[in-house]
Amino acid sequence: MAAALAGCAHAPRVGQTPYQPSNQNGNGFGYSELQLNERIIQVTFAAATSTDARTGALRRAAEVALLWGADGFIVTSGEEYLDPVVRSRFVVGRVKRDLPVTVLTISLLSESEFSTVPRGTTVYDARLLAPDHGGRWPARPAAYAPAGY
Repeated sequence: MAAALAGCAHAPRVGQTPYQPSNQNGNGFGYSELQLNERIIQVTFAAATSTDARTGALRRAAEVALLWGADGFIVTSGEEYLDPVVRSRFVVGRVKRDLPVTVLTISLLSESEFSTVPRGTTVYDARLLAPDHGGRWPARPAAYAPAGY
């Protein structure tokens, strides 16, 4: 049991929220992404707080950009909402809570494209936003099709 608790102490987090794929623990928290075309990806992050949802979505967007071989990205659209989640609890029955969710649609960029972005558009350098994984990145799902930046 102590080993299991020790493993939890080192699990990555964004604020109060576990940083994990959304289907990992069934708690509703985490990230997912959907490739819309070779340069456009929709990143979703559900969290314990709205701040965690925004931060987690940007962090995952940076990781996704690097996984695709891009250097950065711009956010072409964003949405925040509360997702009503109902859970069954053994002692108290059903519990409803609103889970903050941030959805970002990003467009991948190579470093040479940073200067071509229209004035007033924020360019995110993924190499600065993504956490250091010691040169190792999470495995890319089979559905990903890198554009070759």
